[in-house]
Amino acid sequence: SPLLPGQIWCANDGGVYVRSINDSVWQSRCNGLANTQIYQFGVSQLTDSTLAYGTQDNGGSIYRTGHFDPFTGGDVFSQIHFNYQNNKTINSELGNSLDLDHPPGFASAGLPETYYNQPVCMDPFGSVKGFLAHMQIWRTSNLSSLSGNWQMLFPSDSVNYFSGMSWSLADSNLLFAARANWYLYRSFNALAPVPAFDSVPLPPVAYNSLWNMPLLTFPGYPDRICLVADSVYQSDDRGSSWVNITDNLPILIDLRNATADPYSNDGSFYVSSTNKIFYRNATSGWIDVSQGIPVTSFITGLVIRKYGAFKKLFIST
Repeated sequence: SPLLPGQIWCANDGGVYVRSINDSVWQSRCNGLANTQIYQFGVSQLTDSTLAYGTQDNGGSIYRTGHFDPFTGGDVFSQIHFNYQNNKTINSELGNSLDLDHPPGFASAGLPETYYNQPVCMDPFGSVKGFLAHMQIWRTSNLSSLSGNWQMLFPSDSVNYFSGMSWSLADSNLLFAARANWYLYRSFNALAPVPAFDSVPLPPVAYNSLWNMPLLTFPGYPDRICLVADSVYQSDDRGSSWVNITDNLPILIDLRNATADPYSNDGSFYVSSTNKIFYRNATSGWIDVSQGIPVTSFITGLVIRKYGAFKKLFIST
């Protein structure tokens, strides 16, 4: 700036900084300015006062007992999953587990593959089984074990990775995984000692949607799947055919996040579109439930939790 000779100013997604042209050290001038973007977050299954998130440039933190504790620095792209039996988290990229009930420190989660957006499925109703996928599809019979005892169910037969997966909320033997080769992989006996898989084409979604494709299943609807990509698609025959149900849903930038309500039997689910959240069930159209969300927000995550008789929808921006 000609008004401040000898200084270089930098404004970025981490804040505002200044240094002398003769110095290599940057000084923060944020002065309390809160500026960060959350990439991924998770919320405890046991209490609504415990959550963890990863940000762009500003590391990852855990919120508990009324304050935030950092657990790593830099970019944290990876998904953060809370175990349904305790307050242990699983970090999909680092392959680590963090026990929030017995801090501090990470331990290996024993994940057989690690990647920042690889899908992980857990049972919301109490079992310790789980599935994950990146290049292969895996199953564990004990999420609480550090080794995980992961069994490969489907070997890699492609250079394409899996970017969406859903363990059916209606039938625990149904598992669906979307791959970036425009195919849906299905197992109808996912809990068998050696499950069988077949594959059927996905709808013709845009290429830039292939890296993140939420797949939703619904209690009470064993044949229904929803795929959220550049549009919202629904199948009522386990992926053999698809119908575009986007209708008049406004898509400002993209449809990045979606979650089904695992505690509802009416086909309820939520989809985020930039700074908006929309609700739909088996009999309704799209309903805007964005009231109170700042118009400058960019929604990056949706999570539904139930504590006692109350359900809560959490979002990150």
